[in-house]
Amino acid sequence: MVEQLERRLPQGFKVIGNLGLCGRRLYMASLVFGVALVFAQPCMASLAVPTSNSTDQLALLAFMNAIDVQGNGTFVTNWSEKSGFCDWYGVYCSPSHEQRVGALRLLKMGLQGTISLHIGNLSFLEVIDLRGNSFHGRLPQEIGHLHRLKLLILERNSFEGSVPLNLFQCQRLEVLVLQGNHFTSGIPKELYTLRSLRTLFLGSNNFTEENHIEGTVPPEFDQLKNLQGLNLIDNHLSGSIPLGNFNISSISQLLLPVNNFSGSLPPTAGLLLPKLSWFHVQRNQLSGNIPSHLSNCSKLFRLSLGENIFTGQIPASLGQLQSLEVLILFNNKLTGQIPKEIFSRKVNFTDLDFSDNLINGTIPPTIGELTSLQRLYLDDNDVEGSVPNEICQMSSLGELSLQGNKLSGSIPSCIGKLSNLRLLFLGSNKLGSSIPSSIWNLENLLFLNLSSNLLGGNLSTNIRSMKALGSMD
Repeated sequence: MVEQLERRLPQGFKVIGNLGLCGRRLYMASLVFGVALVFAQPCMASLAVPTSNSTDQLALLAFMNAIDVQGNGTFVTNWSEKSGFCDWYGVYCSPSHEQRVGALRLLKMGLQGTISLHIGNLSFLEVIDLRGNSFHGRLPQEIGHLHRLKLLILERNSFEGSVPLNLFQCQRLEVLVLQGNHFTSGIPKELYTLRSLRTLFLGSNNFTEENHIEGTVPPEFDQLKNLQGLNLIDNHLSGSIPLGNFNISSISQLLLPVNNFSGSLPPTAGLLLPKLSWFHVQRNQLSGNIPSHLSNCSKLFRLSLGENIFTGQIPASLGQLQSLEVLILFNNKLTGQIPKEIFSRKVNFTDLDFSDNLINGTIPPTIGELTSLQRLYLDDNDVEGSVPNEICQMSSLGELSLQGNKLSGSIPSCIGKLSNLRLLFLGSNKLGSSIPSSIWNLENLLFLNLSSNLLGGNLSTNIRSMKALGSMD
């Protein structure tokens, strides 16, 4: 994804004045919900540039005048008519168009105010990155005049109102990141006209089903054939997920958690998503079975389906995903045993969360093969049998929660070998015998719960060595 974006970004922005020297590169990076967008452009040879271009200069001054710059020394001292605007902080001029602004990048500067409508006069602008400030108000319709615009990143501000329809005149737009604002109304179906769009992040806003949009995500989205990342996290979306979203072969990240989506996932989900690496629909109202064809997503490394109403058994085919590291299925209504294909492989798993379901059966000895596993949550199920000694082979394990089951027998005497443990919850089971002495060797343990079992004997004085322990029950 990164390499493809680099090939399509604005060519050769020059870093002029105190922002860089020839021979360096201008790096423009955005880390958004796990997606790294790294933009690197070579510094061009020195150019003889005119001292001023009145159109761009006036537009920049109008932009500054709409901002409260009090206390921001960068603007007060740097954005001055006494110097050429290509020397101003955050302003990048393009070598192919003398004294024309190609990029405006003012991220995480604590800026407050609105966006001046005169921004539409920066007709050569290709990049706007204003993330991490306190801009508010509506986006001006004039932003649609920026026909060269390729990147628009406005996350973590306080913009409000609807997304201006004029934005969809920016047909070269490849990256649109508006998450973490207060946009309302529906997701405009006109978004599908942005055929060059690769990254669309609209999470953490207040989008609803208004503006004549049926369902949740406009069905026209399946026409965005170049889309690689879609993030609609934490909105007020409801209805079903359009089937078309499972037919965009370029998509790598599909993030739809913390909404009110309902219905089931199509049985064929995964068959047409060869590049999918992160599928996140946690905290919705999705139901039905987990599609077994998700195993066809060979690049999937994170699958988060927790806090829904999924039923049936965990597909054994998920154990075939050799790249899968994180599998989150907690708080559903899943039944049956955990497939042996998941508990009998030696690669990659770092996080498994099956808690708060209706899972039964036993913990197989093959669990010891998961030597990369860092977090295992099986609490609040109907798992029975003993805790296998092989669990002590999981040398990377930092969090282990098996409480609220029907486990019996004794706590493995080798438990003290898990030196990375920070959390150990074994409460509310039927574990008997005494607490193994090796447990007091867990010097890094922060949370320990052994309550509501059948344990006997006295607490060892070695408990004093557990100086990091903050909670014990």
